[in-house]
Amino acid sequence: MIQAQNKAGKVHVDRVSYESSDWSVADILSQFSCVLYLQLPKTGGELEFYQRLWKPKDVDFEFSKDPKVRTGVNEKLVEQCERFKFFPKTGDLLIFNTTYYHRVLESSSEEFRITSLSFLGVNRQNEIVFFM
Repeated sequence: MIQAQNKAGKVHVDRVSYESSDWSVADILSQFSCVLYLQLPKTGGELEFYQRLWKPKDVDFEFSKDPKVRTGVNEKLVEQCERFKFFPKTGDLLIFNTTYYHRVLESSSEEFRITSLSFLGVNRQNEIVFFM
């Protein structure tokens, strides 16, 4: 998937087993996101991570109760958590555990942050699954 973004993102996790339970890859137990940075704005667009893993009860903090409609979570869920920022450069490939809360920070530029997104995981049969 190619994503073009020039606005800040909401705090969220990417969990295919929850958001896409009807997909054939929904039996993934461990999931990692692979983000290839194709274009970046001159300022902003960093990825901010929170030292907070997703838990099933976190569904109560989601703005949308429909997993197919991704609108993020109430930031109160992570406001006391440690955080760090990843400052990508064009061509960087970032692989991270999608169970950690994260978001894209605002850019003061009109330029788009363009990324190629894919996921890697291990399913219940202990098979490696790659999907884009």
